[in-house]
Amino acid sequence: MSEFTGGSSRERVLVTAIIVTLVAAAVFLYLQFTGGGEPDEGAGGTGAAGESGTSGGAADQDRPVGDVMALLPHSEDELSAGAAVARDFVAAYATFDPDEDPQERMDRLEPLTGDDFVGQLETLLLNPPTAGSRQGAPATTASAEVVEIRNVGTDSVIFVVDANLSAETGGAGETQSASYAVTVVPEAGEWRVYGFQDASLGDPGMP
Repeated sequence: MSEFTGGSSRERVLVTAIIVTLVAAAVFLYLQFTGGGEPDEGAGGTGAAGESGTSGGAADQDRPVGDVMALLPHSEDELSAGAAVARDFVAAYATFDPDEDPQERMDRLEPLTGDDFVGQLETLLLNPPTAGSRQGAPATTASAEVVEIRNVGTDSVIFVVDANLSAETGGAGETQSASYAVTVVPEAGEWRVYGFQDASLGDPGMP
């Protein structure tokens, strides 16, 4: 997976912060498992044997942790690109145009949707209760922001995306927010949405 398109600077900042956290956690765990605390003077004894044991412990602590990024299944650029797809999907899904029929809404979302998820999304948008459920509702514009990486796997990544919705009511307008867990998967050198739901319920990722 090396041909992904890049995400925006905001997604890059988020992913970089997550990676820094992962590196810090890896260093902490390494020190814990290698006995990174002060040596126990009572257990080491005296003389050459004790000195040898102390020297060995210090050598273990000085051993480099290694390239933690190499342990992740995706590069920083790839994760940034996946975050951008998750963000764009949520913004498109949450945007509502009363003059747009369900099929037109589906057409907006399909380019961001994985082949295995298209059928489920069509069922959701083109059939009751979703289809026709917002008759008479005002137009709603939405913006979205990736706020968390919930899970990173070889075959999928789950992002938490916050959406801010602004309804055009003719007055001051009404603002609402929602949060979604969005699973993206690699498909033909790009990221595509495989599933999404309310972030409070989570998203299990690939089955």
